[in-house]
This record gives sequence, C-alpha cells and structure tokens, in this order.
Amino acid sequence: MSFEIILAIIVIILMFFIGMSLNIKTLVREFILIDKKFTAICLSQILLIPLITYLLTEYV
Repeated sequence: MSFEIILAIIVIILMFFIGMSLNIKTLVREFILIDKKFTAICLSQILLIPLITYLLTEYV
C-alpha cells in the first residue's frame, strides 16, 4: 500500500478512538457546567476537523 492510504487509515482510526473516548454523559454534564475542560475538548475537535480534511485531501 502507498503512504497516502496508510495515512488515511491511521487518521480514520484516530478519529474513531477520539469519538469513542468522549462519553455522552460527560459531555452533557460538562455542557451544563461549561468549564475550561469542555471548552478545550470542543476547540480540539473543531481544530482537528480541518487538519484531518487537509491531510485526506492532500495525501489521498
């Protein structure tokens, strides 16, 4: 397999594990409290989407 396909597979697996690590109950509780941890999670997810899109479009 080429490097681009391997990179795309790694990115998809990382997205899956990031999604699995976010517990719905925790997100709801943090949304009600709105503290720094929840803001950091939201910002990291929002900033991760353009990076993943760039990697997939650039190398695949």
